[in-house]
Amino acid sequence: MTPAPSAATWPDLLRSAASVLGIDLTPDDTGYLALVVDAQCTVQLQCTDDGRHATLFAVIGQPTSEAVARLAPRLLAANLFWQDTGGATLGHDPVSGRLLLARALAIEPFLARGSAQAAHECVAELQAFADQALGWQARLSDWLDGAQEESSDPSATPASTLTFMHRA
Repeated sequence: MTPAPSAATWPDLLRSAASVLGIDLTPDDTGYLALVVDAQCTVQLQCTDDGRHATLFAVIGQPTSEAVARLAPRLLAANLFWQDTGGATLGHDPVSGRLLLARALAIEPFLARGSAQAAHECVAELQAFADQALGWQARLSDWLDGAQEESSDPSATPASTLTFMHRA
């Protein structure tokens, strides 16, 4: 049995993942792509110039400076060994005031696999990151509204409800 050909580049990997999701995942000339998830969250992907990594990132909110200062201990605790972020990192952009969830994704391990396996694993990584981003948006909203933390797992949003949509 002949193994499936491996995806050779970031665009090839995205094409394979697109076949699983049934949407267009064509990055622009710089390797950038944005996906809108459940019309609530935009997951952005940017391939590095060397094509070895992609950065996945999503804005999870834009609280006031006072709220950021108040929430900083909780956000730092969540970042500790990535225990509450699914391997991603929470950060604050002091210029825009936005809170972001970001994760570096090594592309080479996907490229070494057959395209079908790589596609499914890539989709699983995107899904997991989207789950985290949606969970953190909800958690941040609850914290800002003064609600008590109901769950320590920000990925409590069921994966089966997520729908990816390509954003031009």
